Amino acid sequence: MEENLGNEHFSVEDFASFMNMSRSNLHLRMTTVYGASATSFIRRLRIEKSMEYLREGKLNIAETAYAVGFASATYFATAFKQVTGMNPTEWKQSCKQNV
Repeated sequence: MEENLGNEHFSVEDFASFMNMSRSNLHLRMTTVYGASATSFIRRLRIEKSMEYLREGKLNIAETAYAVGFASATYFATAFKQVTGMNPTEWKQSCKQNV
């Protein structure tokens, strides 16, 4: 799964195929085990990986967005805020303050 996080075209269908199950079966299992859809699960993994990149400070926000598979830095910022409650810039600054 982690190998495909940078692939913006990696989809739920690809994830289901990788897991050798149908999309609907994957959805049922994901909601049962994780309490979230496969799409939400993939998005969360991408955001968590982006948090690592931002903490390291080697990539700027747009580079981070593309590195974790978002096709748009704007959508990345929206998704990041939905997951963390902060936009990427705020989160990155809070990491610097906590060091």
